[in-house]
Amino acid sequence: MLHHEFDRLMAAETDELERLTTHRDRLEHEQDRLMQAHYADAIPLPVLKREQDRILGELGVRNGSVTTDR
Repeated sequence: MLHHEFDRLMAAETDELERLTTHRDRLEHEQDRLMQAHYADAIPLPVLKREQDRILGELGVRNGSVTTDR
């Protein structure tokens, strides 16, 4: 019974880590697209800054989730 519970917890943790990793990758891709748009003069600097701040905030929360859960 203890082994079954341990396996269940490990599977749940693995699923959560995969979800967090996917979200982090999506945010990093979004950062890349923002920079490309800025370099192409498609978005003004204040918009770039606001969006980068939002992404960095989400990345900080995600990275904190990964490190504090371990």
